[in-house]
Amino acid sequence: MAGYVFADEDSERFYGEVRDFVRTSAERARGARRHGYTVAIGCTGGQHRSVAVAARLAADLADLGAQVADHRDMRVGGEG
Repeated sequence: MAGYVFADEDSERFYGEVRDFVRTSAERARGARRHGYTVAIGCTGGQHRSVAVAARLAADLADLGAQVADHRDMRVGGEG
């Protein structure tokens, strides 16, 4: 699934921009001593693109030390 979602250059570029924005925003929230930060990723079906993006964000931002993905159709650490 993720291979298909991120197969082209535009998808990779878009994902990189989303990842960088989420990381910067989360770091600023932490710096302001905010205890919660929510990011919502959606798509028309909710079972492929959004799951792939949420799972990849969870992996790429794991160093933030927080739960970074909880999706109605999957749980990080398991298959969706």
